[in-house]
Amino acid sequence: MPETDHRRSVSAFCSVAIGVSVVGEEDRMLKWFAYEHLPEHLKIVSIKFYEIACSLCALVESGPERTVALRKLLESKDAAVRAKLNPGG
Repeated sequence: MPETDHRRSVSAFCSVAIGVSVVGEEDRMLKWFAYEHLPEHLKIVSIKFYEIACSLCALVESGPERTVALRKLLESKDAAVRAKLNPGG
């Protein structure tokens, strides 16, 4: 698939996926960035990481390095949510 087609495909996928559960083959890592189940004060932190993950998938072809980038982003999201739960902790 040409790069522009890939970007369009992932971009469309993410724009449809924002605010709903992400299931599909486009990128199996995106499911870990779901935020719908969180209380509002955690949702506002988590949604930003979901948006970045979608952008990353739209800009970078699938492969091992993109997976590493998404895993590190996921680690950051988890830390940010924990920091919101336990400020200064």
